[in-house]
Amino acid sequence: MRTPITQSFALLLSASLLAAAGCQGSDTPFTTYPVKGKILLANGKPLTKGRVTFVAADGLRPPASGEIGPDGGFSLTTRADGDGAAPGEYKIRIEPASGPVRVPATRAVPTRFPVKYIDEDSSNLAAVVKAEPNELRPITLK
Repeated sequence: MRTPITQSFALLLSASLLAAAGCQGSDTPFTTYPVKGKILLANGKPLTKGRVTFVAADGLRPPASGEIGPDGGFSLTTRADGDGAAPGEYKIRIEPASGPVRVPATRAVPTRFPVKYIDEDSSNLAAVVKAEPNELRPITLK
């Protein structure tokens, strides 16, 4: 037999779970702005393949990521291709493509990619996305 307190608790728990499930959807309201940039190796040459991910420093915005092109350039996506990122401060993670890093106009050169850049907390890379189109300064890996 259920008591009024048990029924109230069950109703409150159900409402909380439904509200939490609703917050996980893709309809979370936030505005994104275009973000473009370039990833350079320590020698000044572009990283020609891989993925860059921007992770909100405060954890309140969704991550944004983009493929790194042959010139080291990238464009961030949060929900739709090239839509950018929500304004705020981000930590940056860079994941190179597997295999040797290619330097333009040369043959494949085996390059050791610094492991610290594969995690946003150890990379020491950060950027601020403004509420406007963003063209970031090149990110140089050292």
